[in-house]
Amino acid sequence: MPDTAVKLDGRTLHSLELIGSAGNTGSFSLTFKVQKHEAAWYVQGFDLNA
Repeated sequence: MPDTAVKLDGRTLHSLELIGSAGNTGSFSLTFKVQKHEAAWYVQGFDLNA
């Protein structure tokens, strides 16, 4: 699940991650591996690319 698919108060997680950043942010990404277990979602891993 890409960080652009997660929203908090109408803003994507991607936009929140970049608050206060400077320079080229075009290559920044965060991707989550999630799994549903007993009606709850859990993060199993993530990839951070900067």
